[in-house]
Amino acid sequence: MVIRKETETRKLELISRSIPQSGRILDLGAGDGAYLPHLARKAKRLIAIEINRDLCDLIKLDGFEAVLADARHIPFKDGSFDCVWASEIVEHTPSFNMIEEIERVAKHTIVITMPNSWSPHYKRDATHVLKYSLFSLLRYLKARMKNTRWKYKVRGLGFYWVPLPGFAKRLTAYLTYYLPWFSPTVYIVGTSF
Repeated sequence: MVIRKETETRKLELISRSIPQSGRILDLGAGDGAYLPHLARKAKRLIAIEINRDLCDLIKLDGFEAVLADARHIPFKDGSFDCVWASEIVEHTPSFNMIEEIERVAKHTIVITMPNSWSPHYKRDATHVLKYSLFSLLRYLKARMKNTRWKYKVRGLGFYWVPLPGFAKRLTAYLTYYLPWFSPTVYIVGTSF
């Protein structure tokens, strides 16, 4: 039996503002497919990749197109997707090289979310094998921008679970957006030029 994860409001807002209306979108490492209905609103065609057979079957039962594959070796041609959404997947690989594979299949937009390496969420999950800091991530992306057609920005997603009054919640969202070091989850938006 598969227990579905709930969607996070902050990631739904990220999809809304960062994923353009597209012909083809790839949800890389789709898990149980929690974000597929929201991504489907942005795409003419949506494909999910998942390495877990049970989760892949669950996605298909929900009526979405799913491919059983390893996200480190995406079984599609170069530039197959207008946009790639990769939420909470990169940290499960031993290096940032997965980003190069994502760049290969993406034409215009890449959106990646990952836990900040200092956050308790990162440390609690034994499947988080990527050893990194926000500084090493920024260095890696800076080098990619020099050698590829991709431009990246890294931002923080803020604290969604902390019960704060409206003003304080907006202030922490603003601060973590521009200072991702203080956010438990960071996101990367890549655009090609």
